[in-house]
Amino acid sequence: MSGPRSLLADPRRAKNLAVLVFVVVLVNAPLVLSTWTDLRVQSAGTDVRAEVTAARNLGTDAEPRWWLSYRFPEDVDPEQGTWAAEVDRTTWTRAEESGEVTVRVLEGSPSRHTVSGEVRSWAGLWSTLVADGILAAVLALVWRARVLRRRDEEPDPGPPAGP
Repeated sequence: MSGPRSLLADPRRAKNLAVLVFVVVLVNAPLVLSTWTDLRVQSAGTDVRAEVTAARNLGTDAEPRWWLSYRFPEDVDPEQGTWAAEVDRTTWTRAEESGEVTVRVLEGSPSRHTVSGEVRSWAGLWSTLVADGILAAVLALVWRARVLRRRDEEPDPGPPAGP
């Protein structure tokens, strides 16, 4: 047998493959879902003006981090929850002066939104790539150990036959 059938013929291999697939999905799902949500917000979201409830610099003078707390209009978020986002200085200044910030939100899902001028973090992407790299390294080591073990188990053909 060759191909996928040979992998699934041995129950131990099938279990190991299932665990590997589960771990790969577990590691990559948050990044995939976040990217999917961002794409949906950009393509199907509507722009609304949210009321700014607080504007703070949560960093230092040398390294400022401009944060806004805001609340959607009641027709967008009936629960009137307060949301927060890190934004660039220009957006923060405008929001502090006007008391409003533009937010793109999916209808019926106030938790799925992006703030105009929002500062995005690359931490999720980098941590996913590092985890994928570790998985690939572990997989390569397991594969290498399996190849070496097979070589050791092969019978020695003995000395070549002479003339």
